[in-house]
Amino acid sequence: MRSLILNVLVCAALAVALRATALPGARAHDVVIVGVDVDTTGNEAASLGEPQFCRTVEPGSTFDVDVFLHEIPAGRNLAGFNYTLGYDSQRVSVQARDHRLLLVANRDGSGVADLSEEAPDSDGAYTATVADLSPAGVQPGPLAGVLGRYTIQVASTAPAGIFSLTVADVNLVDGATEDIPVDEIQNAKIAVGQPCSPADQTPEVVRPTPTPTTEPTATTTPAPGTSTTARPSGSATTSASPSPAGETPGAEDDDDGFPWIAAAVSALIGLAVLGGGGLLIRRRWPGRPPGTGL
Repeated sequence: MRSLILNVLVCAALAVALRATALPGARAHDVVIVGVDVDTTGNEAASLGEPQFCRTVEPGSTFDVDVFLHEIPAGRNLAGFNYTLGYDSQRVSVQARDHRLLLVANRDGSGVADLSEEAPDSDGAYTATVADLSPAGVQPGPLAGVLGRYTIQVASTAPAGIFSLTVADVNLVDGATEDIPVDEIQNAKIAVGQPCSPADQTPEVVRPTPTPTTEPTATTTPAPGTSTTARPSGSATTSASPSPAGETPGAEDDDDGFPWIAAAVSALIGLAVLGGGGLLIRRRWPGRPPGTGL
């Protein structure tokens, strides 16, 4: 009898797990999901409706989409985020954006620093970068909601067809500037001048691969301006060699890539933790434009 009860419990647990996996857009509470919802109906700053992953639009029309987060994990908080919203620049453009949603829900949003690209944007990749510098603290979990809302305009000359709205390079940061790992990204589709098929209603799921960590290894670096030449006996001799004109020994090229955005968010949050972030931003940009959240 005990064995029978155990088997029944195991089967029930498997059935629940399979149901959660099979449902499009299923959002388990222990999984952090970022996605694109092409119908904002039912979405609020700190609550989400049923997500839609395909929408039919006509040339010349305008509509809103949400980038959502489900959810800030229990025991964590959200102090900043960045990501890139990808779209077909031949068919649509981003006309407006709003990032004062989940990050400031039920709270004073005066300390939010929006370092995102300006809108309109028409190059096919819109980068959002937002940090909460409020001295009152950061948004606690568990809580789901909208990270950003975007107004999309379809070109009057947009050809019929279907394309993807994607989020990539996602970084979520808490008040201690620690990353909140994203388990799943759910991308959507836009159908121009044609209906969405049943298959199109299923999100395009991407599961980010965690960055592997490696143990540092000790290396010996020659002094600037020297070179090391191996000798047949197994020993080595070091001889000086002049540096090329105009170069500084030991100088390296600067990396110019996306990670600086995440570093900037972390640095801003770090300043806020020290209590001077908001004041520093205000002094740095006294003529800040309205709507920046500063």
